[in-house]
Amino acid sequence: MYSVFFIGAVLFFCYTYPFGIIKSSILESQPYLKATRIGTANCSFSIRLEHNQKFSETTRCFGVKKNKGKYTIKNDTVYFNYYNNSEAEINKTIGILNFDNLSDKDYYGTLLFYETLGDKKPVKLKIYELNKD
Repeated sequence: MYSVFFIGAVLFFCYTYPFGIIKSSILESQPYLKATRIGTANCSFSIRLEHNQKFSETTRCFGVKKNKGKYTIKNDTVYFNYYNNSEAEINKTIGILNFDNLSDKDYYGTLLFYETLGDKKPVKLKIYELNKD
């Protein structure tokens, strides 16, 4: 009798909440900035800047690789400092912010991300979220 009730409850919750009861967006704070680049084979690279001067970098391409650290912004330059326990081979890098004032675009501008300090060609990320509050 109890097993039938238990199976029914599990099926009910799976049908009612297919993506889970607790939403991850409730647990995460609103980012200051979120920039993403989608490349070939649906590989993506995204950077999320938080209001508390922390950032997270996620690469999804045949697996997920995450790095975290702290950042500072001076004028249009973002200085990234990775934590020692991150998977990044480098400790520091930079990015250049370019904001667009055109309202017909579906993004706010670009973040030119230099993977190393000596890079000549940056990775161009589109800024899809911007919360200046």
